[in-house]
Amino acid sequence: MCGNVSPQPLPPYSPVPVASNWRTSTSHFVPSLAQRAPSSITPAGPARQTSQTIYALLALRPTLMKPHALVTNDDGIDSIFLHRLVDALLPDFTVSVAAPAFEQSWIGRAVTRHGEIEVIHSPSLFPTGVEAWAISGTPSDCVNIALGNLLSQAPDIVLSGINIGFNTTETLILSSGTVAGAIEGALWNLPAIAFSNACRTICLPTFNKTRAIPRAPSPIL
Repeated sequence: MCGNVSPQPLPPYSPVPVASNWRTSTSHFVPSLAQRAPSSITPAGPARQTSQTIYALLALRPTLMKPHALVTNDDGIDSIFLHRLVDALLPDFTVSVAAPAFEQSWIGRAVTRHGEIEVIHSPSLFPTGVEAWAISGTPSDCVNIALGNLLSQAPDIVLSGINIGFNTTETLILSSGTVAGAIEGALWNLPAIAFSNACRTICLPTFNKTRAIPRAPSPIL
């Protein structure tokens, strides 16, 4: 399915993101989620543990179904780190993906004002059961259009990343499309987290060229 849609107006909001630097990764929590977090919960390293931590936070709100996560990023829908995040979430979450069709790094909170945005239904890029759309816009566009036009009901949380490269210091945070995707979710009054991973420069060419990675690699012995 392919169509042209316009970004939706935002509801009233007043969230302020809170940044935390954890070892080689960065997670940016909006207050609506951070204030619910028990003090005993510590930052999780592996993606699977992160998924369980998020699930524990959302479990504070009783539900009979798996929580629903909307996932976006700024590196593009074919980013290996986006797919790793989706894989880690699937045991505990229903997952929908609305990500840029092309890389949108360093775009910050940009929103498309003029011109049309193309939305392509792309579930074949992900495991069975994951709804996915490739969107020719910014991360903010992706979350805005997904929440306003694509999803039949609001998700329980918006997750952005995993960014290829760290997002620390005010300069990087304010210019990060990954952080902006989470902020857009917060502006819709939803819990939101942005994930970033500090990668060694030598690894980046491999990540950038990788479009199809085995979903269950063999463990290194």
